[in-house]
Amino acid sequence: MELLLDMTVGGTVTACMILLIKLILKDKLTPSWQVYLWIILALRLMIPGLPESEISMMNHIPAPQNITVVETAVGDTASGDDSVTGSFVEGNLVLKSPISGMEQSRSFSVEEQRVNYILTIWVAGAVLMAAHLMGSYFFFYRRIRKLPPCNDGEILDLFRECNRETGIQTSRISLRFGGTTPLLCGIWKPIVLVPEGYSAEELRHVLIHELCHYKHKDILINMICSGFLCIYWFNPIMWICFYMIRRDIEMLCDERVIEITGERKTYAMTLLKTALKKNRFVFATTSMQNGEKEVAKRIKHIAYFKKPKLWISVAAILVVIVAGAICLTNPSENTVNVGAGTYFISVPESWFDAAAADSLFYDENGESFGGFQLAQVDLGENKKQAFEETAMPLPDTGQVLERRVIKENDKTLVIVNLDFDSETAEQISERNQDGDNSPSKKINRNYIFLLPDDQADEVYTVWANSSEVTERTLVKIAETLQKEPYPQGYQPEASYQDDWSKSADLLLKKYFQNYVDAEMSIYSDISGYGIDQIEPYEDQAASWSVIHPEISVFRVDYTLNTAYPSQYSFAGGDFEIGEGNKTKIYKEQLAVFKKDNVGNAVFLGFVWSQNRAELGTDQAILDLISYADPNLSPEALLGLKMPYIGDHTRVRKIIASLPLAQYGDGLELQTKAEPYGLTMNYDMTELGDKMFVSSPEKAMTDSTGWNITPILSAQLYKNGAILLALIDNCSSVQFKISGISDTGVPYTHYYLMDREALTNELSADPRSFTENADSFTEYIRLLDAAQSKGE
Repeated sequence: MELLLDMTVGGTVTACMILLIKLILKDKLTPSWQVYLWIILALRLMIPGLPESEISMMNHIPAPQNITVVETAVGDTASGDDSVTGSFVEGNLVLKSPISGMEQSRSFSVEEQRVNYILTIWVAGAVLMAAHLMGSYFFFYRRIRKLPPCNDGEILDLFRECNRETGIQTSRISLRFGGTTPLLCGIWKPIVLVPEGYSAEELRHVLIHELCHYKHKDILINMICSGFLCIYWFNPIMWICFYMIRRDIEMLCDERVIEITGERKTYAMTLLKTALKKNRFVFATTSMQNGEKEVAKRIKHIAYFKKPKLWISVAAILVVIVAGAICLTNPSENTVNVGAGTYFISVPESWFDAAAADSLFYDENGESFGGFQLAQVDLGENKKQAFEETAMPLPDTGQVLERRVIKENDKTLVIVNLDFDSETAEQISERNQDGDNSPSKKINRNYIFLLPDDQADEVYTVWANSSEVTERTLVKIAETLQKEPYPQGYQPEASYQDDWSKSADLLLKKYFQNYVDAEMSIYSDISGYGIDQIEPYEDQAASWSVIHPEISVFRVDYTLNTAYPSQYSFAGGDFEIGEGNKTKIYKEQLAVFKKDNVGNAVFLGFVWSQNRAELGTDQAILDLISYADPNLSPEALLGLKMPYIGDHTRVRKIIASLPLAQYGDGLELQTKAEPYGLTMNYDMTELGDKMFVSSPEKAMTDSTGWNITPILSAQLYKNGAILLALIDNCSSVQFKISGISDTGVPYTHYYLMDREALTNELSADPRSFTENADSFTEYIRLLDAAQSKGE
C-alpha cells in the first residue's frame, strides 16, 4: 500500500512537471528531446529505490510513511475490560518545510476493510484493462492476418527499396493491403497494413513512416506505456501523458521520414490524406493517423518548425537535465545519531535542535515531543527474563493503557503506551484556585525500552508523543540502537613503502578516514581531518628500539573537524579546541608503527598522554606496543600453549611471537631427563653498548660484570615467565645473550628463570593462569606489576 501511494504521488508530480516543461518550452525542444523527456517519467514509475537528494521535488510533497495494519484495542486498566474495535491501516503524511527543513507529520487511520475494497477495485481495474488491450490486439491481429498479402511486383520492389532507405535488412516484415489507416502491427511477425487508394509517391512515404516505427522499436514503447496505463488506470494525469507520448512519437517519426526523403511538402500532403481516415488505438500497433486535430498539428509543425538557435537548445537541454535531477531523486531522509551512555540511535535530522544536549527532541515551536535516555533499571542476574517482566520507569502521573513485548529483527522491545497529565498536581491546584476547573489536557505517549543484549547492564528508552510520531516510526528508530564504535582502535595495514615516512603517512590517512567514516553519535562524530606535520621520533634512551627493532615512532600534529560543533563532547584535555568548537587540534602526538615479517606496515596507535606523564615516554611506548600488537595479545599467546617441550617447532613458534625474536641465534632444548628446560640464544652484538647500563666506575674493556639495561632485563623476565606458563613440562628457561662494547670487547650475559622460584614469587603456578583468556590477561598484568616494583 505504501509503495503504491509513493509511486502514484511521485509519478503524478513528475508527470505534471514534464507537462509544465513542455508547455513552457513548446517549440524550443526538438522532437527527439520531446520524447526523451518521457524517459524521466518512465524511470520514476519503474524504480522505487531512487537515490535521495536535497533538491528532490519530493521533499516538498506530502509523502505517506510507516503504513501498517494494526489491531486497535481500547482498554481501561482500572476495570480490566479490553475490547477490540477492529483492524485499521495507520500511517502518517510527512511534509518537509522548504525553508526550515523541519518535517511536519500528520497521522491518519483508515479501516482495513475500506482499504481492501480500494485495493480490490484497483487490481480489478488493472486486470480488466490489460485483458481488454490484449484481447483487442489478438482479435485485430487475427483479422489483418486474413487480409491478402501484397503480390504486386512493383509495390514489393518499392517496399524493398523503402527497407533499404531506412536501413532495415530483415525479411520478417510482411506487407498487406486493407483497413482504414496505415499502421504497423505485430510483435514477433510484424505487418505493415496500408489501405487502398495511395499513389506510388504517397505509398513510399507511408511505408517509410511505418518502417521507421519498426526500426526505432516504437511498438515496444507503445507496449511499455500501455503497461503503465494498466497500473495507473485510475490516474487521469497518466491518460493525458499517454495521449501526448503517442503524439510526440508520431512527430519524431515525421522528422525521421523527412530526413530520409527530403520531401517536406509531399509528406505533409500524405499526412493530410490520412487525416480523412478513421483511427482507433490498438495495443502493440503504431498508426500514421492519430486523429484529425493531431494530424493538423503535425502538418503545421512540419511547415513552420525551425531548428532553434544553439543557445536556446543548450538552455532547453539543461532544463531537461535539471528536471531529471529533481524528479529522479527521492526526498532526503538525513538522520542524526543521538547518544545516551555508550549506545546511540538514529533519528530524523529535523528532530534534532541545537538545545537538545539532554537528548530530547523538539518541534518547530520549541516543544519537546520525544527523547532518548538511559533508563535506570536493576535487572538482576537473568537479565533477559527480567527485562521482559520488570516494570519500567514511567511518569508518575501516567496511566498505562497497554504494555507488550515484541520481537523486532534481533532486538526485544518492551512497548508501553500511556496517557498522562500535561500539568503537575501543583499546577492543576493553582489553576483550580483561580476558578479554572477544566480537566487537565491528556497526552498520549509511547515508550519503547531496549536491552542491547541478553547480558547488558544498561536499559535504554526512546519515547515520543503519539500525536507527533506513530508507534511504527518509533519502533524503526528503536531498531537502530547500536553501540558507540571505537574507531581509535582501528589498526590499518598496508605494504611497506621502503620508506617509513611514506608508510606512516599512508597508514595515518587510512586511520583518520576510518575515524571520519565511522557511524557515531553527534557528541563524537568527526567530519574531516588534516595531518599538519609528521616527523620521525628517535629513541634516545635505547629502550623500545632495542626491544622492538621492527617498530618506528613518529611525532604527529593533526586536526580533527567536528561534524556537530555545538554538540561535540570535548572529553579529556590532550588537545586544543579550535575557533567555534569546529576542530580538535593535537600537537606532538606519538604514533607507533610496526613492520611485520611478511613486509606489511601496521599502525598500532597513538601513545596515551596520561601514560607518558606517569611512566615516561619510553615506557609508555613499550606499554602501547604490548597492549596494541595483536601478536602479543593474551588470546594470541594462549593459542600457542603446548604440553611438551620436546616439540621444538611449536617452541620456536612461541619464541618467534615474543619480543626480541629478531635477535634469535639458536635454541637448545634439555629433554633427556627432568627437569626439562630450554636455552634461547640472542645475538645483540649489533647494538653495541646500547644493551648495557652505563657505569663510570667500569670501563668497557673486560668481559665480566656488565649489567644489561632494566628495560632489557624486564623483557627477558616477561618472555621467560610466558614460556614457563605456556609449556607445561618446562621447568626452567635460560637466555644466553651475546653482546659487544663500543670498544670491541665481546661479552656474554646469562639470564635464568625457574618455575619454582616464579611460583613462589607470584604465589601461584604460572600454568594455572592458562585456563582462559581472562586468567592469562591477569597473569600478564601480574608480570607487569612485578617488574614495575623492580622485582
